[in-house]
Amino acid sequence: MLTIPPVAAGIFNPLDLYNDNYNELPDLTWQNPTLHDTMAWLNEQIPFEIVSWGSVLNQGTPGFPGLRSSTHVGLKLKSNGAMQAVDVRNIMLTPMSVHVMLYELANPGSVVPQIKPYPGYKVRHPDTSDPIGAPWPDHPQAKVNPDRKFFHPATGDEYPVDAIFERSDGVYKKCRFIVSQGFFFSPAVFDYHWQKEYSR
Repeated sequence: MLTIPPVAAGIFNPLDLYNDNYNELPDLTWQNPTLHDTMAWLNEQIPFEIVSWGSVLNQGTPGFPGLRSSTHVGLKLKSNGAMQAVDVRNIMLTPMSVHVMLYELANPGSVVPQIKPYPGYKVRHPDTSDPIGAPWPDHPQAKVNPDRKFFHPATGDEYPVDAIFERSDGVYKKCRFIVSQGFFFSPAVFDYHWQKEYSR
């Protein structure tokens, strides 16, 4: 069972643990049942004890009042004694992120981040890896186009159809072709290849 000690003296605003000077969040008091319930749930996942309450004061620009930026609670894991200060905003608003963090503290190296690029990332950071694989001499279209050179897509190739890739020896285009026609209820089967458009 988790014991949540009352907020200690010295916290800038114990009646609002968010310390939200911008008034974007409702007041959060120590008695808030959701706070207690969320911390109890976190403790059920990764047992810990609360060792401290603290708050940070940003002095900001000289001559202006300081911003109370966060109130945090110090957690000590029972499994290995690791300690971590956690912002109460994270506990209330994104408890799953706190759970993942505590899990990593309890099991170092076990959390593998799944990083997905933001929309438009590939435009700003184009892939420079070579998407063109091994030559494909027995390509189904080789008999129809004996002068054209076909290549398998390289492993991990994510270039779209009609993409152009330039090498020092020439320019290549990614194409889609029909492997088998669809009949009645069976759909057509497609595959992909790179073909050399012209040499340099």
